[in-house]
Amino acid sequence: MNLHHLFLILLLVIFHGCYFDTSGLDTGSSSICGNGIIDLGEECDGVELGGTSCLTFGYLGGTLACSDACTFQVNECLGGGVCGDGQVNHYDEECDQQDLHEETCTTLGLGSGALHCDAECHFDTHGCIRQEVCDDAVDNDSNGLVDCRDPACENHPFCNLTSLSVWFDTTGKYILTSPLSYILAAAQASFSVSFWIKLREPQMSWASPMGATDQTSWSNGFGFYIMSGRVSFWVNNKVNVVTSTTVLEAAKWYHVVGTFDATLPSGNIILFINGASQSSATLTNDLVTPACAFEIGAVNNGIYHLNGLLDEIAIWDSALGGVGVRGLYNGGIPFDISHNYGEYQASDRLRAWWRMGEGDNLPTILDHQGSAHGTFYNGLGNEIVTDAPALF
Repeated sequence: MNLHHLFLILLLVIFHGCYFDTSGLDTGSSSICGNGIIDLGEECDGVELGGTSCLTFGYLGGTLACSDACTFQVNECLGGGVCGDGQVNHYDEECDQQDLHEETCTTLGLGSGALHCDAECHFDTHGCIRQEVCDDAVDNDSNGLVDCRDPACENHPFCNLTSLSVWFDTTGKYILTSPLSYILAAAQASFSVSFWIKLREPQMSWASPMGATDQTSWSNGFGFYIMSGRVSFWVNNKVNVVTSTTVLEAAKWYHVVGTFDATLPSGNIILFINGASQSSATLTNDLVTPACAFEIGAVNNGIYHLNGLLDEIAIWDSALGGVGVRGLYNGGIPFDISHNYGEYQASDRLRAWWRMGEGDNLPTILDHQGSAHGTFYNGLGNEIVTDAPALF
């Protein structure tokens, strides 16, 4: 054996069994449970749950914990039952058999009646008797009667808007409010006027429920007049007039609306009685809004006075369409027109609203929308009476 071979043998003997110890190094391929970090292969680590809770596992609540082996522990979670065990103890159960979780038809907003639980632990509301909501234009209780037509709404404030009106007679009573140019801006074009009327006999020719004109010839502004029971509505001049086909009977309430729509080239003056269009006429020039007062019960300071009652008079600075007028009529029941309701969606264009009795102290007639308050002339102080439009 030569020296070279002997040297190699000695090296093997010296270094036999010597290796690197890498047990303390993080190679990235294994986890260390207990370091507070969710490593690969761990569900959790200490208080670090990774956003998981008892609810994640279908429990109603409680405290989710992490074991020493970095796995979830649900021992402290609450409500681990199943549908059908008679207890509401699972997160997706509304009820369970007779356990309704303290809910009733009333607490669910479904009126009265009996609330039940179905086989899938969800509420069965077929036994609930829904109550009518009196101001949403919906038949909530499915009896075919909507809002104020339903006897359940008889005493609801929405259905008792008006009980008063103001009467006028042949002695020349009338109300002066603000100028039409103040109520409707001078540059305003389209407008609508609404009122409820109940005629008395006798009625003079050209009897005018209301209007605004600075000319005895009725050549500016607008107005209404009654001849032989028919209502006429004129704009700018009495030759631009539309007359109702309906004949108004005495001692009966009617709803009247006159509109002028400046966007229409023809048929822009329209008259409605009880929500139905009567006929139309055409105005080819601009609306003139005179600086004279809007007058109620007559025109031209007590001339052509009305014999009858008036209620709920209003003016808008837009033309209410047929649908809007029908909604405003509301089957014969006045409502709070300062808020949209059903087919009526023009509360933002309302400029004046005289309730005619409600909140008034004669001789003052209040404008409940703006500041065009009126003053009653030639009155006796007893012109506010308990008589108003109601359900037919």
